Amino acid sequence: MLVPWDVTIADGERKPIEEVLAEFWDERAGILNWLIEGALVYLADGLKVPHAIADATAEYREENYTATEATLIAYKNLTTC
Repeated sequence: MLVPWDVTIADGERKPIEEVLAEFWDERAGILNWLIEGALVYLADGLKVPHAIADATAEYREENYTATEATLIAYKNLTTC
């Protein structure tokens, strides 16, 4: 899967990593709750790939598909029969 990242943070708006980690530390209880909630949704419903990610992945594969990949896919198909 390819996750598109269309945001660029300007140099003047970037925070030092220590500051970012301190913010994460301050929010650790909420982050843990968010993680648990997401895990429960995943266990109940499975992974649902958003359309933007599926589209970006398909576009990337279409633009970057090579003969090597075709050969590897063909080999894999032959060895799993």
